[in-house]
Amino acid sequence: MGRRYLAAALFAAVTLLPASSSAKSQKVLGYSYEAIWSTTIRFIRADKGYTIKDQDKANGYVLFIYPGAGSVKECLASLELFKITDDDGAKRIRVQLNIAHQPSYIEVYFLDTLENKLQEEQGQPTEKKPPPKETPTPKAPEGKSPEGKT
Repeated sequence: MGRRYLAAALFAAVTLLPASSSAKSQKVLGYSYEAIWSTTIRFIRADKGYTIKDQDKANGYVLFIYPGAGSVKECLASLELFKITDDDGAKRIRVQLNIAHQPSYIEVYFLDTLENKLQEEQGQPTEKKPPPKETPTPKAPEGKSPEGKT
C-alpha cells in the first residue's frame, strides 16, 4: 500500500507541478554592435522601465528584472550579444535572451519588439556582404574557341 501511495504522489508531482523554464531565445540581427547595444539599454530602461542590475558593454551582457506574474513577481533576465559571421561571410550580432520562470514565447516577443525598435530608430539593417569571390573563367586550349569550335 505504501509503494502505491508513493508512486501516485510522485506521478502527481511530475505531471501537475509546473516545470521550471530555462528557455533561451535568440535572434540574429544585421545592425552594428553599437546600435544594438544602445537601443537595447534604452529599450530595457526607458521604454519598459525595467531595473537593470548589471551591464557590461565590452562583454555584451545586460542583467535586468522582468516583471513576472502570479507567484513569481520578479524574474531575473539576461540578454547577451555575440558577434558572429554568417555562412555568407556577413558580420551579424546574435542577441540571446533568457528570462527565468517565463515561457519562451515571452522571450520571442521581447526580441521581436526590440527588433522593431531597432528598425524604427536605425532603419533597415545594412546588408554588408563581402564582395563575391571571382571564379576564374575557364580558358579554352590554344587554337579552340570557348564553344569548342576551331
